[in-house]
Amino acid sequence: MHSIKTHKLASKELVGEVLEVKEKEAKVRLKALKDMAVDEKGLIHGGFTFGLADLAEKQK
Repeated sequence: MHSIKTHKLASKELVGEVLEVKEKEAKVRLKALKDMAVDEKGLIHGGFTFGLADLAEKQK
């Protein structure tokens, strides 16, 4: 697992977690929860995926 530099209070359940950060890529994990869905088909709100991307970007 990657050592977190900032955003240490971000919820892994809502924002996910950064596994690895390289120069131009990051490996991340986000478990989709039922409460994240914005429609009856289970589409996850983009804010959750954006939040994970933001978290990974801050760890560079």
